[in-house]
Amino acid sequence: MNMTRPKHKSCHFLWLSALVLTFLAAGGGFYFYSTVVTQAAAQTASTESLKTVKVRTGDLVISASGAGTIVPATQVDLAFRISGVLTELNVAIGDAVTTNQVLARLAEGDQADVDFQALFSPEGVAQAELAVSEARIAL
Repeated sequence: MNMTRPKHKSCHFLWLSALVLTFLAAGGGFYFYSTVVTQAAAQTASTESLKTVKVRTGDLVISASGAGTIVPATQVDLAFRISGVLTELNVAIGDAVTTNQVLARLAEGDQADVDFQALFSPEGVAQAELAVSEARIAL
């Protein structure tokens, strides 16, 4: 009598064994990845991002530099109404000036005083305001 197993039972056994081995290998790979590889990566990242130093006091210095041209917001050209000798110059290039500040004086004379007082007359003030508005428009 022939004592061999039927082919379909041995075929099922082989497929079932292969399937169980595949699941075991996949589970082992997942376990290895989740425990060993992930922890090693986390440990490497934490040691690289942490840095300790001694505390000390001192000045914090922050600086910036640049190159360019500074342009005034407004600019007005001033001139005397008559020619004469400049006896006093109270400002230099780049100085800030205020309203009614005397910038320069000519040698005293009757015509110079008249012209100086004319600067503060209503017509003189209107003329200066017109010059300022024209300068703003030109910007």
